[in-house]
Amino acid sequence: MIWLRRLLWVLLILAVIYSVLWVAGLFVIQFALDRIKPAPLSELDALLAEEMGEDGLRFDFEDRSVSGYPFGYTITLERPSVEHTLVSWQAEDAVTARWFVFRPFSVSLDYSGTHRLNAVLQPPVQISTDKGTARVRLQPVMATREARLSLVQVGGQAVRLNLRDRPVLDIDRFAVALDIREESEPGDLMLDIFGFALSDDDQVQSRYQEMLLSLGNVEATLSTLGLGLDRPVDHLRVRTTIAPFFPLSGTNLVLRSFISRGGNALVEVMDIQQGSWRARMSARAMFGPDGRLIAQTCPLLRAGASYLPIPFMSVISLYQSAGGLDISREPIPDFALPKSIEPFTQRELCDVARTYVFDDETT
Repeated sequence: MIWLRRLLWVLLILAVIYSVLWVAGLFVIQFALDRIKPAPLSELDALLAEEMGEDGLRFDFEDRSVSGYPFGYTITLERPSVEHTLVSWQAEDAVTARWFVFRPFSVSLDYSGTHRLNAVLQPPVQISTDKGTARVRLQPVMATREARLSLVQVGGQAVRLNLRDRPVLDIDRFAVALDIREESEPGDLMLDIFGFALSDDDQVQSRYQEMLLSLGNVEATLSTLGLGLDRPVDHLRVRTTIAPFFPLSGTNLVLRSFISRGGNALVEVMDIQQGSWRARMSARAMFGPDGRLIAQTCPLLRAGASYLPIPFMSVISLYQSAGGLDISREPIPDFALPKSIEPFTQRELCDVARTYVFDDETT
């Protein structure tokens, strides 16, 4: 029985040490939150800051609480906000962040509620969601003693978007993930949207009908097939591979570096379901040697058990440069491709989406 008593004493001592460390971490978090919370500004100070053109970020919240013992920390911020001269964000409800000892490099967020976004020269946007969750995972880089983002997952249910306090669209539920498992590997972007539909607001429907009329034969042809663009989308799924690892390498978003390394994205499949109809599209988007954005698409419609290219929309190449946007039905020439991409044929691009099988599908 002596060894059992010693074991209990060891466990008790470890529990006390852990509790002391947890309390110390609690005070550190509370001190950090109180330190970054800005002091309230008087009307004169706020006016002077505006006149002097201060463009720094201003993070604020009404109240905070820290809990989570013994498995980690749960930080709850009441009505947090971020203000900048160009854009601002305000949460109408509490935002909760959770960190667990068993997952030391991951942080989970609960952002359920209503959020307001305001950008310069843009109308205010209000987004509300139920069960809004997010997860961010870091990967330590021992060589540089830094950490890089390796995973971002965001999801929500009953999403509603208002523009100028008018309802614009509703989404039953959605999930998006950007995963870069290794520093030298491409990133995988996955998007699932269920029940995407415009609101019944008169002005929204009027604007949308005007846009459909501008499409001309495209909208009329699809309506003849029974695939109306004005109907709700049952399910939209996108699977994309981004190379090189971008934008989650390090902590800075550097577009020039991405372009210089031949940054490109392969949309393996964008699958759309609407009633009994199903359409797909594959695409290549890349930066050419001259810095132009080049994209080549192949849209498909399901006919029976196979997918066929849409005749009037298949294999379209886009060239975006300083002079504007050029559209061509010719394949992208080999010399225009970045060095990181092997030449591909039209058939290969269309076969990417035609033969793609989702994880929940049976072959």
